[in-house]
Amino acid sequence: MPTYLEGWDAETDVRIERRIQCDLGALRAATGLFDPTPLVVSVSWINQQSYMTGCLYREPLSTDQLVRVTLPSAKLGGSIQVITSISVGTTDQTRPLGTARWAGSVLARDEHTLVLEGGGPMFPIAAVDFASTKYSPAASFVLQIPGDLALPVLGSVLLLVNTRDKELSAALAAAKPDPRDTVLLSELETSIGAQLIAEAVARRGELESEDWPEQSAGKLLAGYLSLADEHRVGEAVATGDPAAINSAYIGAARASGFGRKII
Repeated sequence: MPTYLEGWDAETDVRIERRIQCDLGALRAATGLFDPTPLVVSVSWINQQSYMTGCLYREPLSTDQLVRVTLPSAKLGGSIQVITSISVGTTDQTRPLGTARWAGSVLARDEHTLVLEGGGPMFPIAAVDFASTKYSPAASFVLQIPGDLALPVLGSVLLLVNTRDKELSAALAAAKPDPRDTVLLSELETSIGAQLIAEAVARRGELESEDWPEQSAGKLLAGYLSLADEHRVGEAVATGDPAAINSAYIGAARASGFGRKII
């Protein structure tokens, strides 16, 4: 599977497959498990922009099996992490100390990131004439993030696109974006990523004070806070230099798979 999937159509599911070959006896021996401890292979995914996730495949592990899965287009965009894992299928507390006793204990794990270079939005979109809103009619878009972070992402995070920006509106509507559309969409994606990272950093205290529900706006921003820390955004924030801070937000967004990657 490539790292970058260029020209991806946002309405097209992504179908992937892999072959897994395993010496079951050797795996059990290496992990201290007795035969016939059931082993399971599973494939899951996580959208590294919206932090939506799901399980695509879960079957008993065999010596040779072909795994085929479909990533749903409606939930894709930006970069997707595909995770294949082999885990223990049952709980048995009589197993020796130092071995996997609990169902779901992971014995092996493989991760692959797929960056979708297409025009798919990361959040629901509403087209609005900004002249009739509180937003500047010269602005191209606004990403609305709720004050209540316990709300679900799909019902509370909304990308408003100004219908006065004809070029951006056309690019978002294009089934097959041309080179100019691609540039516009790339810059939009970078801006959204940078805004989400900035929002997460600004709300660090709130985000770190709770364990947010899955698929919530809090869980979404907590993921972006992790990206900010991974790319050391806090060092720029600590300088108080607006240019350095803005640069750090954009750099962290691009390094995380938003928009064009220049290094």
